[in-house]
Amino acid sequence: MKRIFILTALVFFSFQVNAQESRRERIKSLKVAYLTEKLELLPDEAAIFWPRYNQYDDTLFELKSTLNTLQQTVVRGDMNTMSKAEALSTLEEISGLKDEIARTESLFRKETPELLGARKALLLDIHEELFKKELLKRLQARRAARNDH
Repeated sequence: MKRIFILTALVFFSFQVNAQESRRERIKSLKVAYLTEKLELLPDEAAIFWPRYNQYDDTLFELKSTLNTLQQTVVRGDMNTMSKAEALSTLEEISGLKDEIARTESLFRKETPELLGARKALLLDIHEELFKKELLKRLQARRAARNDH
């Protein structure tokens, strides 16, 4: 219980101190704190795990950003003026990005048990998903509260 209080206070304080920090960086900080607590990472485990995880997360973010930009370009464009060759080329590019995302995730998942052990690697998968769900729930609640005013 004391650990949760300290972690919550640390997260709250980091939000106050880093008010100018980007939203992505704030979310990353929350994710690090959440996963560190849920996985019960020891300092030596964290020292090995977080640099590799951050590298993986940054690579995944870049790939997904590129994919999103490409998809938005297609959605905003006029499909009637796109040639068949352009459509096929774009489709191949999207497919390639999705394949690269899947490869990146798969390689990291294979590496994770070496970094953390099998039990914590399994918990990582579970708690990453729970973190996303909790974050989404909080964002939706914040938007709903904003719309109520």
